[in-house]
Amino acid sequence: IFFSGSISSAQAGGRGTWVVRFDIDTPQKVKELCSQENQSQFDRFLVQVRGRADSWYESSFVPSPEGLVDFDPLAAILAECTDVEIHAWLNVYYLWTGDIPPENLNHPYYNDEWILKDRTGRSVKDYSGLEQRQRWIEGVYADPASTDYRAYFSDVVRELVENYDVAGVHLDFIRYPGAFFGAGGGTGLAKVTRQDFAQWHNKSGDAGTRAALSERIGWEQQRSDNVTNLVRDVKKTMEQVNPDLRLSASVFPDVIEAFLDKGQKWTDWLQEGLLDEVYVMAYFGSAPRIASQLLQCKQICERYKVRMWAGLGAYIKSAVDIQTEIASAKGSGVDDICLFSLGHLLKQNKAVSGYQLDGQVEAAVHGEQIIPPLVLCVLDDDFAVTTQTAHSGAPSRSISLRGIFRYVDAHDDYGNVHDQYAIMQEVQEALGQGQSFLQVSRLYSQAGTRRDGGQLPDLAYTDARTRDMQHLFALKTGEYSDILPVHNGFWLFQKVGQSLLQKD
Repeated sequence: IFFSGSISSAQAGGRGTWVVRFDIDTPQKVKELCSQENQSQFDRFLVQVRGRADSWYESSFVPSPEGLVDFDPLAAILAECTDVEIHAWLNVYYLWTGDIPPENLNHPYYNDEWILKDRTGRSVKDYSGLEQRQRWIEGVYADPASTDYRAYFSDVVRELVENYDVAGVHLDFIRYPGAFFGAGGGTGLAKVTRQDFAQWHNKSGDAGTRAALSERIGWEQQRSDNVTNLVRDVKKTMEQVNPDLRLSASVFPDVIEAFLDKGQKWTDWLQEGLLDEVYVMAYFGSAPRIASQLLQCKQICERYKVRMWAGLGAYIKSAVDIQTEIASAKGSGVDDICLFSLGHLLKQNKAVSGYQLDGQVEAAVHGEQIIPPLVLCVLDDDFAVTTQTAHSGAPSRSISLRGIFRYVDAHDDYGNVHDQYAIMQEVQEALGQGQSFLQVSRLYSQAGTRRDGGQLPDLAYTDARTRDMQHLFALKTGEYSDILPVHNGFWLFQKVGQSLLQKD
């Protein structure tokens, strides 16, 4: 519900910014970031001191950044930035990226027992660059199920907060990279979609499908429990050192997708009191999408009485866009704003002040919103494994595809959905006129499908649960599909091959 109104945002609420590690790799950069002008515009810096399992500070056991830094960036920040709160920002499970492995053999990359595996049991260290993009994984991850890695990371936090006078610790990449990763899973389902989750929640569909979904959702809860265990251990460690230290984390705004895809059931962290603050990463999309995301997350944070920061993507948006988003956030009752990132703005010679609101601004003041039932299900339910799915033993078919994709968010308004479908119609027309798939995908597609000519992982028949997806198996090699709506957008596929897999 929206009410037109006017609010004053000058100096209201917290004003924070993320500071990326590459913007503090020389003493001169630190001085520039800590200029009086920059400090006067913010209350808080989230300073990245752990990027790829390294230490941008002095550590007795964590590897230093390779070939980049010959001083102590965190100590320099604390010495230079005396008028803002400094929170140490650490990437948790993300360990490494690139074809060249770390030089330091003590790097966690080399502890194979800590490395994440996919559902087939394959280590993510063995993925090629193409496979990483196909599976939407940034690089090598640690396994959230590893108790030894959890203990190691707790030691990382303990050493840091014992030796540096930071105000708090901020956790990032505190999640699985996607639904395909983590041991177990039980069923052949590649991913539980929002629609699957609704079907399971409503107890609809045939008994076999419900049993498979129940088993898979139980596995999703196990994955999220693995992540929660680390957050719990970090909180305990910080309280032992200094109970006044604040623990925060960056989280995805869509509670359902965060749980089903990333194993990031951050509402459990709030419910258990593990986080003092939460930063909602509302970086992408239109102002209406971001307004809807922030409003729902604010309702959840109020439920657990946890301070919420609206994380906004200043690095990809104009000052006018960000001002609009800030106004909307404040209309939802979110007074604390954090911009990503200070270094991006400074390197683009953009006036940081232009990304702040001053004086009177018009904003849509949002009324009370009821939390949707599916979101409440994530907040309240325990997803236990209830059954083992029966397998037929019949051979399973698999097809090779390439595709063009346009994303639609669950919080998007109808106008954006219509626009994305119209783009897909342009795709369909271009292919029908004989334009090459590679050219069309580079022009219209999003994410990895643009870069790699639309190449996708093979689709097994057991994963093609909808009638539309099953129709792909009836296509002849080289044929195009219709525009297919899925849980998060629209696809158009071309079938490029077919094979018979081993028995299930």
